[in-house]
Amino acid sequence: FSPDGKHIAFGALTAIEFGEKAEGVGIIVVDGKELEPRYESVRTITFSPDSKRLAYVARRKDKFIVVLDGQESKEYKLVWLRSLVFSQDSHRLAYRVSTDHGEYVVVDGVEQGSYDRIVTPPIFSPDSRHVVYLAASEKEQFAVIDGTLRSKYEEAYMPDTGTDPLGRIEFEAPQFLTRDSFGYVAKRTGAYYWIEERRVRHLIPSTTKA
Repeated sequence: FSPDGKHIAFGALTAIEFGEKAEGVGIIVVDGKELEPRYESVRTITFSPDSKRLAYVARRKDKFIVVLDGQESKEYKLVWLRSLVFSQDSHRLAYRVSTDHGEYVVVDGVEQGSYDRIVTPPIFSPDSRHVVYLAASEKEQFAVIDGTLRSKYEEAYMPDTGTDPLGRIEFEAPQFLTRDSFGYVAKRTGAYYWIEERRVRHLIPSTTKA
């Protein structure tokens, strides 16, 4: 259901006959109407907060695309399920993808990266201006804000809200609107630190993870 409760969208699998064979085809149905084109599968159907926009992940042969308001993205090796996220003002969309050259976060259709691994799903700030996530190289992890890498650490963790096993980022509000700040725990040389971006407010060594 859309956030305002006025619309319903779901993916379905239907059989199309090709000669003597019947193959499954993925379709998306919005308010009882089947949308075109059809794909092999449709997943992660996501309404924007204002209920006016719709995005989903579709598979075509061995590639994946994101469809936003009926417009297809480029094809990717993988679009991570449940990674699609709209900004609070409903104007922006971000998601995580994999290619043969690494992992990226796509924000407003523009790829950010590449990284060896995206650690957490992207998330927008309450004012919709910024997007942040954790990424990793072979030996280091770091926060990325608006495509810019922050300090590197041995490990980094976003606070776990208790609703997402991946541990989504927690912004500070309403301070975020004036400070552009978000927090995470980072490990360096065996000690853990609470880091608040864009500036470090508390840097207190600890022997256990916060």
